[in-house]
Amino acid sequence: MKTVLTSCTSIALVLTGLLTTIPGMAEWSSDPTARTPVVKVEHLQYWTRLVKVDDGFITLWQDKRRDNTHVDVYAQKFTLDGQMLWPENGRVIAAGPAGSLTLPFQLDTSLVHDGNGGALISWNDASDPVYFQAFASRVAPDGGVSWGNPGETIQSSDTAIPLLASETRGINRMPSVWNMAADSEGGAFVPLTTGIGRLDSSGRVRTNWFEDPTDQQSPAGFGFVPFVDSAQRDGVYAVWPQGSLYFVDKVVARKLIDPEARWPLSKDTFTDAWGQLSLYDPDYSINVCRLTAVPDDDGGFIAVWTDDRVRSETAHFRVYAQRVDADGNALWQQGGIEVSADVMTYTCYWWSRLSAVADGEGGVAIAWNDQQDSQRLQRIAADGSKRWGADGVLLDTDNGIYTNLTTHGLVQTRDGDYVVLYYHEGETKLVTQKLSGGRGMPLWGEGKVVYEGCVYPYLGGDDAAMVADGKGGAVVTFVGCDQDVYAHRIDDSGAGTFSVNPGLNDAWYDPETSGQGFFITVFPDLGTVSLAWFTYDTELPPPDAVAYLGDPGHRWLTAVGPIEGSGAVMDIELTSGGIFDAATEITRTDPPGSDGTLTLTFSSCNSGTIEYDIPSINRQGIVPIQRVATDNVVICEALSSD
Repeated sequence: MKTVLTSCTSIALVLTGLLTTIPGMAEWSSDPTARTPVVKVEHLQYWTRLVKVDDGFITLWQDKRRDNTHVDVYAQKFTLDGQMLWPENGRVIAAGPAGSLTLPFQLDTSLVHDGNGGALISWNDASDPVYFQAFASRVAPDGGVSWGNPGETIQSSDTAIPLLASETRGINRMPSVWNMAADSEGGAFVPLTTGIGRLDSSGRVRTNWFEDPTDQQSPAGFGFVPFVDSAQRDGVYAVWPQGSLYFVDKVVARKLIDPEARWPLSKDTFTDAWGQLSLYDPDYSINVCRLTAVPDDDGGFIAVWTDDRVRSETAHFRVYAQRVDADGNALWQQGGIEVSADVMTYTCYWWSRLSAVADGEGGVAIAWNDQQDSQRLQRIAADGSKRWGADGVLLDTDNGIYTNLTTHGLVQTRDGDYVVLYYHEGETKLVTQKLSGGRGMPLWGEGKVVYEGCVYPYLGGDDAAMVADGKGGAVVTFVGCDQDVYAHRIDDSGAGTFSVNPGLNDAWYDPETSGQGFFITVFPDLGTVSLAWFTYDTELPPPDAVAYLGDPGHRWLTAVGPIEGSGAVMDIELTSGGIFDAATEITRTDPPGSDGTLTLTFSSCNSGTIEYDIPSINRQGIVPIQRVATDNVVICEALSSD
């Protein structure tokens, strides 16, 4: 019997060892300084892209592993649990010169899902600045690369489609800040500097190329938003700054519809629904630094960009947004609503970033950074109003002279909240924070760290990318300063989160201002928090002031607001006209909210902050709070752990 047990034990140990060494069996690393590797090879890997597919995630990057003399394109697929599914260190997508790839540099990648567990990928066979020829191919769910007939061989048995809006090879380029847009049938719309076209799911060009007579080559960005119209036809909105480099004459858009009348017998020709629509047409040339666009969830789109119209003589830009309906009507303020105050960008340096995502209600959430100061976010409602305060949410700051905060992504999660990804250079941390959809309240304490370490900023490329994980969190890929690609999932649980619960019901105060304080009551069934603030006037009353009960300087404020994660944003209400223990007519704040707001945030069962903004006395500030007595902490902790 002993021998049998020993043999079984040996077999179990051997199997355990095998399982731990099989490629693809790895899970997410719990070490914030060493996340799960996607690729670890010699030389530089850079410009990572990421897309969610039916059964996992596909990431794409540019790769110099061939003796640092070639730039190839590689991809890897992994599961929600962090298991790598394709060959170790990635599946080569394009490596030249070989076949139809005439040059050693494959650059400016683009990545979208194919609706079937795989992805569509494009890149440029390039020799900067002379020759740029775009290609596209499909990588299947199992990692096979083939877009068959009429594809061209690019290496060994792999094929791709040369994107030829112009028959002259070498001038059909897709710039690095542009991206394909997936259609509803497994194909994609493709934007080139020479024209816009549509590919079907087999890689055939199913439309004639639409050649816009105006310049689309600004590196500031290119908004490309697919849609399906009421007649079930696929189309795409194209939005771009018209001009040269960052110096543009206006921001314009087109609506292109594939009539889907002739294909597959012959190519269709796009319907140019509006002609060229001007979103902002200044009287003089301006600088446009960043531009993107998202659907408005009602058949139109929302464009977001930065320009220097207000302070063109300086390095200061501001963020603007415009919503356009399906008929080509601009719905917000002419020229776009002003989303932000000054954003100092030093003439569009690469670390000035902008991300936007549709909110599912006709509006948009936007994240941006000022490399000298702050990471900010704002949500714009369908009517163009600001949902997250006049100045948005100030999420983080970096006061270092030579360090920056850089926005790397913004996604909406399944629960209607938002996750933002940014790099804090001063603290050498890649950080995520989740914000509530309603008021933009931070939900993950001080944020969740994706990576403690340096992120590689290769020539301003995409050194980090993020998509929603479908579970309330997000998945991130990034390039570390060791020049390898890593991945990590940030889930919506665990350390760094705190949720409001009835165990917080208590008397709270700031020890520095003893004699003042707060009563806080949580109503979980109603989903609200009530707060009463007992304080004093902003100045001492005169000596001859009379009060028959209490001190003439006594003041109290009340506020109620909806629970959002770790806190609540509440409108202040002031009352007047009452008499002690008597029924009298009471005057209340009208309209609600006009006396200011309180933002209540808890970081634990015995600590939090109250941020106040009271316009009537022109006072803003933050009060740190703790319990007057800690008796109820144990109740709060028990409820928090449930």
